[in-house]
Amino acid sequence: MIFKKKWFLIILIIVLLILIIVILPFYRINIKNPSNQPIVVLGLDTELGMQNDVPFVLDFLKQENISATFFVNGDFIEQHLDIAKLIANSSNEFASHSHVHVNHAKLNEQQQDMLIKDQKIIAKQLLDKEVIGFRAPYRMINSKTLKILKYQGFKYSADYHCNNHPFIFPLSKITPHPTSCNKNSFIYILPGIFGYPIDDDYLFRYSKLSEEKALKITKEAFDKSIKEKNVFIFAGHPSMVWSKINYFRSFIEYAKSKNAIFLTHAQLQELIDKNPKLVKIN
Repeated sequence: MIFKKKWFLIILIIVLLILIIVILPFYRINIKNPSNQPIVVLGLDTELGMQNDVPFVLDFLKQENISATFFVNGDFIEQHLDIAKLIANSSNEFASHSHVHVNHAKLNEQQQDMLIKDQKIIAKQLLDKEVIGFRAPYRMINSKTLKILKYQGFKYSADYHCNNHPFIFPLSKITPHPTSCNKNSFIYILPGIFGYPIDDDYLFRYSKLSEEKALKITKEAFDKSIKEKNVFIFAGHPSMVWSKINYFRSFIEYAKSKNAIFLTHAQLQELIDKNPKLVKIN
C-alpha cells in the first residue's frame, strides 16, 4: 500500500510539472554572438565582507589581461574606499549593486529609488565614476526597478530574477525586454541544461559541487554557447572566485584556448545598442 502511494505521488508530481510547463508561458533569453570568436562576459557582485578578496581578484584579472564588471554596493564604497578606488582605477567596469544589500523586489518604489540613487551619487562624488550598469542585490527586481533605472539614466540591468514568478532559476537579461518582469511573463531556465549563464552561487553555495564537477558543467555550458553562437555570461562574487581560484583559472584558460574575447557588461551593451536583434527571446 505504501509502495502504491509513493508511485502515485511521483506520477502526480510529474503530471503537475508537465501542466505547469505547457500551460504557463516560458521564455529563454539569449544574446547572440556577432563575433567569429566566443564572447565571455564576467560580472562580480561586490559586497561588504569581500574587501580582502577584491585586490587578489583584480591582480588575477590583470595578469590574465581580461576585464570584468564589478557591481559594487554603495556602503562598500563608503566603508572601503581604498578598495573601491582599486576597482575604479583598474581596467574593469565599475557598476551599481545598489547602496545596501537588500531585496529590492520587496521595497516600494520610493525606497528603491533612494537606494539606487545613493550608490550612483557616492560613486560620482568619491570615485568620479558615472555608473551605467546595475545588478540588484539577490538579483531580484520588479517593474518598478526597471522604471527607476531608466529614469536615472542606467543603460542596462544584469539581473536574473523577476518578483512573483513561481519558478526562478538564473537568467541574465539586458533591459528593455518584453519579458522584463512583465506581469504576463514566466521566466524558466535551468542552468547547466540550457547553459547560460553560469553562476558561482548555483555551483558552489547551493549545489555544493566540487571544483572538478563545477568546471565540467562550466565547460559544457561554454561549449554549448559556442555551438549556438550565444554570448557566455559568468555571474559571481570576488570572494567566491578567490576561494575557488583554481576552478576559475582553469575556466579562463579553457576559454582562451578557444580564442574567447572577454567583455564587460557595458561593452556587451554597446554591441546590443548597435544591433538590438542580438537579443533573442524564445
